[in-house]
Amino acid sequence: MNEIIDYEKEVIENLMRKRFISLPRIFIKEFGPTTSIYLYNLIEWRDYLQEYQHLSSDKPFFITRDKIREKTFLSDERQSLSLKKLVEKGIIIVERGGIRNRNNYKIDFKALYDLIKKPLESPVNGKYGESKTHSLEMDSVDVKYPHSINKTILKSYNETEHSLRNDRPDGLSYNKTPSLLIRRNTNSIEFQPKQYTYRKDVMSVISYWNNSPGLPRLHTPNDDSGRIPSKSFLQILNTIAEVIDGKFLQAWPSYSVEDIIKAIDGFKIRFTNPDYSPANKSTLKGINLTTLFWNPYSSYIQSMFLECLNNPPILLKNTVVKEKELNPQLTVWLQQFYTDKVLLGQPKVFNQVEINKFIKGSNLLISSMTNLRKRANLLTGPMEFCEYTVDALLNQFPREQIQIGNISSEWTYTELLPRYLGKLGRID
Repeated sequence: MNEIIDYEKEVIENLMRKRFISLPRIFIKEFGPTTSIYLYNLIEWRDYLQEYQHLSSDKPFFITRDKIREKTFLSDERQSLSLKKLVEKGIIIVERGGIRNRNNYKIDFKALYDLIKKPLESPVNGKYGESKTHSLEMDSVDVKYPHSINKTILKSYNETEHSLRNDRPDGLSYNKTPSLLIRRNTNSIEFQPKQYTYRKDVMSVISYWNNSPGLPRLHTPNDDSGRIPSKSFLQILNTIAEVIDGKFLQAWPSYSVEDIIKAIDGFKIRFTNPDYSPANKSTLKGINLTTLFWNPYSSYIQSMFLECLNNPPILLKNTVVKEKELNPQLTVWLQQFYTDKVLLGQPKVFNQVEINKFIKGSNLLISSMTNLRKRANLLTGPMEFCEYTVDALLNQFPREQIQIGNISSEWTYTELLPRYLGKLGRID
């Protein structure tokens, strides 16, 4: 009965060492060191996805060039050449797909298994490890070099050595640098910083974003200094260019600079104006000019660009229903003491969501006052209870950390306020 071989397991066990890159010599012989490192990284990343992301064994996987560069230090050009070589040899299968129509990879582990089990032979001596003794002198046969630069270096070196021998009476050569490596010009070398140029329409979008108050600023290199632009800056340059040219997503048409600026204006209102939804602005804090166009990991809206371009901002008062209010005067007093003591008197217009929190707080305070008055040893009026509520919060938390949500918290009235009044001696 033939034994069933798990080719994938065999390859992984031969390669995986968490702190090292283990490259079989047969890989280096077959693909070269650079492509071998690239292949190892793909295998390692796929193994990680299977273990921690539950990637199915028959599914292709995706990895960014930045991630490969981070783990292998291979440039984009070397990655492209390595991938091309592996595809040509049938080791890697590339499938285009997904929302961004990116490369997804499959590895032919059967082909790798056959390669690993293949006998390794030395290019000169037969099987690897079976060394033979050779003369230190060159063989009498002509040596052919695979690249013309080798001939150039060897010829130059021999000529230089010959000329140096003639300079000594004993015919031996001086230990000098070959003439090919000697720099004749003794003037100092001046390096001019590389000047980077960017598309004007793309830069106008970035400039408009950075000049919009309240939006997180995108760091841009100083064009005059020749500073190398960051990866994130190059990424957003490419993204905006693709959006304008209609190459960003398959289903997207091209959008003009005016369309993008309109969307930025819509996002700015949503992000900075408390009168507009969403009430919880923290849902927008992770959005910057990089993730504005598309964020597949967002649990809110994946394309804030399309949302802001196609839909006007919505006033909260049109979407939020006012809470039922038991005592409007208590609500007014809570807002007043919160503004005076927490906001230090700075004027603020509360939206309907925030007003509802004050209403909820005043409703909770009504029932709390009924219970606390039974334990009170001094007469305390409704306005004083409102002030004590804010004072209790200030006694418990730094002023900067107090939020309107603390006013509407049930814990404030059942635990914090009684404890604070007891500390003041207002209740027994």
